[in-house]
This record gives sequence, C-alpha cells and structure tokens, in this order.
Amino acid sequence: MKNGLGIWLLALCGVLLWGQAADPGKKGRDISVSEFVSVVNVEVIARVQRNGQPIGGLQKNDFVLFENGKKVEINGFQEVRRRIRPPAAHEKKAAPAAQGMPGRLFVFCFWLKDRQAQYQEALDHFFREIFRPGDHVILAHGKDTSLIRSPEEIAPVRAEFEAELNKSIEQGNIARALLYDQIDEAISIYLNRSANMDEEAARMMLQAQIRDSWSEFQMKFLKLDPGSMTLLAESLKSIRKEKWLLIFLQDEVFPEFDENGQIPAFRSKLEEMKKNARVEVDAFNDKVRSAFIAADATVSLIRLGSGSLEEQGRSVHYRQQVVYSNRDECFQKISSVTGGTMIADNNLARALGRVADREDICYVIFYAPENTRKKRKIELTCLDKGLEVVSSRSIDPQDSCDLKIANASIIDSKLTFNLSGYALILEAGRLQGRVQVRVVARGAGALKVEDSREFTLSDPSVLIPVDLRLPAGGRFAFTISVLDRISGIEAVKKTTLHNNIPDTKPAMPAKGW
Repeated sequence: MKNGLGIWLLALCGVLLWGQAADPGKKGRDISVSEFVSVVNVEVIARVQRNGQPIGGLQKNDFVLFENGKKVEINGFQEVRRRIRPPAAHEKKAAPAAQGMPGRLFVFCFWLKDRQAQYQEALDHFFREIFRPGDHVILAHGKDTSLIRSPEEIAPVRAEFEAELNKSIEQGNIARALLYDQIDEAISIYLNRSANMDEEAARMMLQAQIRDSWSEFQMKFLKLDPGSMTLLAESLKSIRKEKWLLIFLQDEVFPEFDENGQIPAFRSKLEEMKKNARVEVDAFNDKVRSAFIAADATVSLIRLGSGSLEEQGRSVHYRQQVVYSNRDECFQKISSVTGGTMIADNNLARALGRVADREDICYVIFYAPENTRKKRKIELTCLDKGLEVVSSRSIDPQDSCDLKIANASIIDSKLTFNLSGYALILEAGRLQGRVQVRVVARGAGALKVEDSREFTLSDPSVLIPVDLRLPAGGRFAFTISVLDRISGIEAVKKTTLHNNIPDTKPAMPAKGW
C-alpha cells in the first residue's frame, strides 16, 4: 500500500464525519457564574474468541482490566453485534428501517496481478446486493482512490476506477516479465560461459543478478509500508460510521530453483533471503494491530491464487512458486483481531457474500485512568481462562473521552446547552449514544424546579433542550448533570442565567430534536 491511500482518507474525514450541531447565538444569554466538572474516561475495544470463533453474551463482570499492572474498575460496558448483510430470516422485516439507518463506509483495496481476476463480479454483487443509499464506498489500488457517495456516482466512478486498475495490472505484469527476463539471461550467461571463465566467479555473478532481481521484486510487489497502514487506521478511526475494510490480495510468484538442477546450491541462498523478509513484519505488527483495533473497523482479507500468471516466466531452469509477502501476513493478523475473516477463493463475488454474512461481535469497555497525560499499558482478560481476549495493549492520552457541557442559555423557560464527548457505539446497525440529563433550577425564595430525562443521540455534538416552568424575568442558578449511560462518564455544570423573553430568531436544536 502506498502512503497516498492513508493521506487521502485523512483528508476525506471532513466529508464523512457526522454533522456537528451549530453553536447557539449569544443573544439573550446572561451568564454570571460557570463551573464545569468532568470525569475523563478512555474506551477499549475488545473481541473475545474461543478456538478462533467469536464469543458473545459476556457481561462486565466477566472481564478483568489492568492499567500499568494495577487493576482498575470497568465503569462502562456494551456488547455490539454487526454484520454487513442481515440474516435471511430478518431481511424483510429489516428492509423498511434500513433506509433510515446512518450510512456505512466500505473501503475496497485491490492488489491484483491476474487479468482474469473477477473483481468486476465482486463489485457487481456488492452494488446490487449490499450497497444502500447513504453508504460511502472507497475503491483503492496503489496510489489511486475513488469515492462513491451516491447511487448516481456508481457507474461513472466504477468505469474510471476499473480502467485505472486494469492499466495498473498491465504495468505490473510488464515489470514482472522484465525481472524474469533478467534472470533467464543471467542463467543463460552462466550456462554458456566460456571454458576459460572461472566457474566460481561465474556463479557469484549469477547469484548477484538473481539477488538483485529478487530485491527489486520484493520492493515492487511484496513489501507493505507500516507507516501508511497506521495512517490508514488513524484516518478510519476519525470517521464516525460503521466501517468495513475489504482487501483483495493475489498471491505473488517468483522462480524456485531445484537443488538438483543446473544451478546447484543456489536454492538455499534464495530461501535465506526470503526468510529474512519475515523479520521486518514483527517490527511494526503490534503497532498496526493496535491501531486497527482502536479504529473499530472490521477488516476482511480475500486471497486469490496466483492464477494465469503462474505461466509467466517459466523456464527449463526453474519453476514458479508462491512467495512470502509481509503485507499478506499483516492483513491476516489485522483481520483476525478486528472481527473480520480470511477467505481463500478465486470467486470473489462468492467470497464477498461470505464476508457479508459473517457477524462481528465486539465489546466496548470504558474506565477512568489515573493519569490522563501518559500512555498506558492495558491488559484485558476474562475470568474464563479458556477465552482469548483481543484488545489494544496500550492507550494513548488523545483517545480519552471528555464529556463537555457548554453554551448554556435560557429563553422563556427553555434551557438549551451543547453536549459533546459522549460515547457513540454501533448498535443494531445504528450509531448512537445514550445520556441521562438532570436539571435543577433554584430561584428567589424557596423556588426549586427539577427535571430529568433520557436522550438517545446520533451526532457527536448536539443541542439539548429542557422545558422548565419558571417565572418570567427571574434569575436562576442551574445545576446541569449529564450521565453517559454507555461510558459511565458524568459531567456537571453550574451557571446562573436570566429567564429572558423569547428571541425573535431562537437557536434551532440539532437535527432530530
């Protein structure tokens, strides 16, 4: 993967983020005292497996959480289940509600080299059976990406993307053929060397040429840049949509030399070079793993065989063999920790259907850290030692959830304020949060008015309205308390406001209120 994909996604976040509520106007606001208290929580995404299979139905008390080796209390907990396509038995019931669900983000990444790869059939299946209005789709290969935001954009964007992908496949095949030709020429020179040429020197020249060809092949077709993968995860993390990343990766092949063939003892040298490539993936694997877990994107890998290109570069001196790729190993690990799957199938439409029917089960866990300024090591386990817990192993301070109450004002007994920083989780295909709001107003004499209400929210920042029966024109001391039902965070704001007459152009609440 090139850096272009991650950077492009980062720039795209502004387009895909859910709309923010407008700040109410200051007209009519009379604030004399303001106090804000907030408890900062962090979010841990976890998946639980037994023998590689996802486990659901667990409760908060089934988990044990340690921060920097010290046991901490879990104060927010939620199980989330999601799948791309609902079960067949519920499709008819779910269809009417599906139109009202928030859109999802699908990212398709293609690493293909076979001209006959059935990626068009996979995209046909997706847009016919899975895509729905409101979804965003990113089609990516190498540096090139294309965005689809509406049904009307599908045909023209697909046509342009597929033309570029086909061109990329052809260019890649030309580069592979040139490398194979270099190896064939080097072998021919070695075998047809003059009688007065030193055999050992000729062998070293051959090995140097094949080693150079292998290094070039590795750089062009096998290596994965860890920086771009981490950037991609960070980009996905900031997008508040249900996220599915689908990777289509085709096996790469490279000449395999028979130890008993005309180039004896070279096979061990080449195998040594291939083995050394594995070392690199361990250096960044854990960081990439944690980044994708925190991004809360479900990643699935669909692997294709080498296909017709196995015929390319065939020679009487060697045969083609599938070679190791660090991106292959990295994608397999990411899919195993994000609730996705790995499927080996050259029928891409069928493989995509299997991915769409798979259920992802995860747990969203919140706790209050002791020190919000330092990076923290996390260890999350289950009381049942037969269960494997997959979660982030560290938490960065910037991942903290800070519940905020701001911009409180009152006009004609209606109190409004902005609320942000509450937890949003995907539940039954819907991104939402749940908070309980309690308002106490104290005025002149013994007057005390209290109201409590629960809200289900769907935007990262909203304008909360609370209707109170207060005498017109008076000044009141308000205590606003908000409890995040998902994360367990509680925030309190105290302020003194004047109950003004209605504004001619009152601030409108956020969409949905």
